[in-house]
Amino acid sequence: MISTIKSSPKQRELYIESARRSINVLIIDTSNPQMSIVYQYLLGEGINTGQVAGHEEAVKHLKKKKYDLLIAEINSKEEKAYVEKYSTLFNAPTLVITDSKERNFLLSLIKAGAFDIINKPVNLVRFNIIFEKYIKQRDNGVKKDSKTPASSVTPAISANIIGTSKEMQRIFKEMESVAKTSTSLLITGDTGTGKDVISQAIHELSPRRDGHFMAINCSSIPHELLESELFGYEKGAFSGAYTSKRGLFELSSEGTLFLDEIGDLPYDLQAKLLRVLEERSIRRLGSTTTIPIDFRLIAATNQELPRLVKEKRFRKDLYFRLNVFHIHLPLLKERKEDILPLAYYFIDRFNRIHGKEVKSLSVQAEHKILRYSFPGNIRELEHIIEKAIIISSEKILGPKDILFSKDIEDIENVGGISNITINIEQPMKTVVKYWKDEIIREYLENLIRKYGWDIKTIIKISGIDRSYFYKLVKKYELMEKYSTKWNISPHS
Repeated sequence: MISTIKSSPKQRELYIESARRSINVLIIDTSNPQMSIVYQYLLGEGINTGQVAGHEEAVKHLKKKKYDLLIAEINSKEEKAYVEKYSTLFNAPTLVITDSKERNFLLSLIKAGAFDIINKPVNLVRFNIIFEKYIKQRDNGVKKDSKTPASSVTPAISANIIGTSKEMQRIFKEMESVAKTSTSLLITGDTGTGKDVISQAIHELSPRRDGHFMAINCSSIPHELLESELFGYEKGAFSGAYTSKRGLFELSSEGTLFLDEIGDLPYDLQAKLLRVLEERSIRRLGSTTTIPIDFRLIAATNQELPRLVKEKRFRKDLYFRLNVFHIHLPLLKERKEDILPLAYYFIDRFNRIHGKEVKSLSVQAEHKILRYSFPGNIRELEHIIEKAIIISSEKILGPKDILFSKDIEDIENVGGISNITINIEQPMKTVVKYWKDEIIREYLENLIRKYGWDIKTIIKISGIDRSYFYKLVKKYELMEKYSTKWNISPHS
């Protein structure tokens, strides 16, 4: 959705309406059910939309009339040639809908002149985000240069990466450049900025994409286990080693090994990792046999490695070996243009996971999200949207559904879910149990507020059985709270 902090809701509405009236869209092959859905949707939104039966007819139309955006399904190299023709001869970008998930083909579509790509089946929430992104970039004078492979409107190069901001466009170009090589790579950025997602996308873009992508968090595994996980071991190497096991170095051969939180790698293992990178071979624990390996290393950290080097907690030689190519991920608050597209991506994702049908955010909810600083970055936004999807019974999320944890207060003094904050002095189990109970309570209360004591409907929507529903009603004392209001027994 198009939104800026400075514009009022009314200005925003007028801006979108005016921009839409000035755009001419051509849909190619409306006999295709997916194209038909898009065509009917655009007509319903008041967009000037034409339709043709196929690409040859589209070329004839473009010779007679100027179209700002073409929408077509492209699944082959032959069809891709038309995308390039539309861009080169008619300066008309194509929004591509495709079955393909092959990375090289998708990148070739962008180079040919595609504005963006949507995988089938078409999700109208996602479509609307991309369409309004086009409106915004068009009216800001952002044009795609058909001779430039990676322009400022390059879309996310992985289905899981959303980013149209300048910061993310820079990162996409860096990803494409480094993916072609086998050099070691260091990704830095605060917790929750998406280092793991970026690393996997680089693997999928690389010539090693058919090999394994193996990942391990260096801070979450004890030293002894971490070494055996990385190097593997032979039968009898230590107590409990009843069989031989290949380690992650071996398993990632011809693929990629992702070491997350590399700053927490024990100092002695840092020396062993450096030796592996230099010699490209390993020995399993308990073995004298050298095994050649060929893997690409991607390391990530939210710590300042130069500071750790200065404090003698990280080896300088390993740091220089990892830092051959460095990608730094910005904070979410530094890429505000991406916040709403990410929010809608998570709405679409959690709708499917939780079987909900949330359509959008209200303007007030969008503004609330845009004003927030997101200290937890993308991961925090993801959790906020999931909570909203779970507890809301409405199809449009309002500001009351968007719950932030801004202050550190005692959770036992909280008056309700809309005021929840997290007390880091409490045991994690206590905090998790509280949040779980509050979310379930709010979810059930929303159902009862909307459907009263229509038990059949509530059970059908929630997916829980009748006896468990009554158990929860009793646990959260909902009968006393709501049966008086409607003067109805919950057992009716």
